[in-house]
Amino acid sequence: MTKLEKLYSIIENSRDVGVKLPKGVLQQVEELEEGIIKEEILPALSSDIAPRLNPIQRDLVLVVEYHPGEPISVALSRKTKISEMTGAKVLTPRSSKPVKSEEEPEEVAPHEPTKHIENTTKGMKVTFPDGTIIWRRQAIDTFIEALRKIGLERIPVLGIEHGRGFNLVGKEKRPPVAGHIWQHECDGWYIYSNISNAQKTEDLKRISDYYHLGLKIEEGKPGTEMRKPIINEEASRWDWPIKMQFHSFLAKRRKESTANSYTNTLDHAVREWINKEVDAQADSIFSYTTSEDVRLCIDMLKSSKDFVEENKRKHNNMSAALSQYLLFIEEREKGNL
Repeated sequence: MTKLEKLYSIIENSRDVGVKLPKGVLQQVEELEEGIIKEEILPALSSDIAPRLNPIQRDLVLVVEYHPGEPISVALSRKTKISEMTGAKVLTPRSSKPVKSEEEPEEVAPHEPTKHIENTTKGMKVTFPDGTIIWRRQAIDTFIEALRKIGLERIPVLGIEHGRGFNLVGKEKRPPVAGHIWQHECDGWYIYSNISNAQKTEDLKRISDYYHLGLKIEEGKPGTEMRKPIINEEASRWDWPIKMQFHSFLAKRRKESTANSYTNTLDHAVREWINKEVDAQADSIFSYTTSEDVRLCIDMLKSSKDFVEENKRKHNNMSAALSQYLLFIEEREKGNL
C-alpha cells in the first residue's frame, strides 16, 4: 500500500465509522497529500514531460486538471508564472537568485587590511515537525528553502522589515547597488537576504512562534555532524544484484523505457556524484541498501550546489531517479517486494 493509499484509507475509515475529522487534521492531511505529490509524483512527471517540451522556444504554463476516474484535461496559458494564476499553488521547486546590479563596482586601490576578520558563517539547519530537514551548504539557501516550505505568501503579514523598511518577504524590490546584494528573487517574491545568520535565525523563530510551527533551528554546515551513509559490501554479490531488483520494481510500475532511463541515470550520472560528494569507495547508489542511508545519501547530494544545478540542467531526472530508488528500498524493507 502506497503512502497516498494509506492516507485515503484513514479518511475513508473515519467516514465509515462516523468520525468527523477536525479542521486542523484535514489541513494536515491536505499538506501531507501535497507533500507526497511533490516528492514522489511530480519529479517522475517532470522527467517524462520535459524532453517533449524542449523544442518549444516560448514561455508557457500547462495546467493539468485531474478528476479520479476521468480523462485528464490540459490547458495552456501564456502567463509566464504559475503564481500569476489565481488560486494556483506552486508545488515544484523554483530556484532563488540574487538580485544584482548591472553596474560594475568601482575599482579601488589595493590596501593592506588593518585587521584579520574570521569567516564566522557556521551554516544553518532547520527541522520541521513533520521530519523535513533543510540543511544546505549556504545558510541563505537553507533560509530561503525554509521560507518557501512555510509559504512565502504567509510571511508579509508579520511585518518583519530590514534595510530601509523593506519587508523580509515582499513584492517591493530594493534598487540594487553595484557590489551589494540586498535581496534574492524567488517565485515572484523578493526575500531580504542581506542579514546575518543570527538575524535569519531570529526571523525564523518569530515566524515559527507566530504560526505555531515548532521549528528547530540549529547552527552547522552539512558534514560537520552528519555521518556518512554505510556501504553494503555485499550488495554487489547478492544472487540477484540490487540494481536488477530495482529495475524489475520499476518495470512493473512504469514503461520499460522509463525503467531503463532511471536505472541508467543512477548507474552512471548519479554514480559520479556519489563518488564526489558522498564516498569515493561506493560503487554507486546501489551500494546503499537501507532507507536511512539512502535518505542520508540524497540529503548530502542535495546539499551540493553543483549537484542541484546539474540536476536542474537534466530536468530533475537525477532527483526523480533517486526518489524512485528510495521508494524501492522502503517497499523492500516493508517486505512488499
